Amino acid sequence: TDRKIITILVIFAVVLIAALLGFLMLRHKAIALFYIVGAGVLYGFVATFAKTVIGRFQQDEFDWLTWVCVLALLTGGVVGMLFVQNAYSSGPPDLVIAGLTVVDPLVAILIGIVVLHEAAHAPLWAILCFIVTGIVALIGVIGLAKFHPQVGQSAIKDAAGSSSAQQGLS
Repeated sequence: TDRKIITILVIFAVVLIAALLGFLMLRHKAIALFYIVGAGVLYGFVATFAKTVIGRFQQDEFDWLTWVCVLALLTGGVVGMLFVQNAYSSGPPDLVIAGLTVVDPLVAILIGIVVLHEAAHAPLWAILCFIVTGIVALIGVIGLAKFHPQVGQSAIKDAAGSSSAQQGLS
């Protein structure tokens, strides 16, 4: 419904502002995980908007709200791309890929469950499975960030140490 789409757009606006403010305030200090989570959250909204726009096309409901969703989709895609590029420049590529593989769908699923009520009729065991698998996936990404096998050390500590070392050189 239009109310649910407007709710998603308002949440997206808040998230977008928070992401941009975070980027402006932390861009010289942020670690890869910050950029990965930011991109994943934005891309989760992009996926939701893409689904919304496609659904509205299929139902011949193309109006001003659809155009706002298209604009939000494009904005989220561009800002998400900025975050992805910064994640690649500040951390290992497989951490970026793993993080986006987990965070992006997790956010889209949460929007579907919480705002769109897509799991309203799911049995309790299915909801518990959603929660457990989401937690396991997040633990995996955090574990990969804490100990990166190719580097042999913490990707979090390495990024924090290199940024403080770079500041000491300035």
